[in-house]
Amino acid sequence: MDINKANTLSPLTWAYIGDAVYEIFIRENLVNNMNVKPHKLHIEATKKVKASAQAEILMKIEESLTDEEKIYKSRKIFENLLDTANLADVSCIFIFVSYRSECDTTPIIDYCIDNGIKVAVPRVNGDKMDFYVIRDKSELSIGSYGILEPVTDTIIYPDEKSLIIMPGLVFDIKGNRIGYGGGYY
Repeated sequence: MDINKANTLSPLTWAYIGDAVYEIFIRENLVNNMNVKPHKLHIEATKKVKASAQAEILMKIEESLTDEEKIYKSRKIFENLLDTANLADVSCIFIFVSYRSECDTTPIIDYCIDNGIKVAVPRVNGDKMDFYVIRDKSELSIGSYGILEPVTDTIIYPDEKSLIIMPGLVFDIKGNRIGYGGGYY
């Protein structure tokens, strides 16, 4: 998304990204609800603001990226990964299977499988998410939320040599992220 389109996000979204909206929400609600504890208001503010910000950001991203831009940007992410990560030293790559407007992770998954790098992808099990090793994309099937998930049973956990690639709608310079809101990451 180019910076001009990013600047069209509402002040609410940018306030959320900067965490300032919590303070404003709490201050306004303390005046009106003196019997409600600030911590509870903070939790309510977090939920309301995150849901609003996520919906608005997702809409802006989906509206602003053409198919060509998505393909180009996904390819650049793959190339940057190859340029910066020493994949030969990685014990396992933990990666999401792309969905909707997310970066296309198929080239990364294919590359790793083709080059003997262990690949783990997530599957939602009730209210938690586990990662499972796949050896081929044929071991994926449509699962929770319509996202491809592994049908294998080999759960794996990251170690100090793992590389984890995490999905998100927006990331800031410090590595903070806004995802789809499921709370799994």
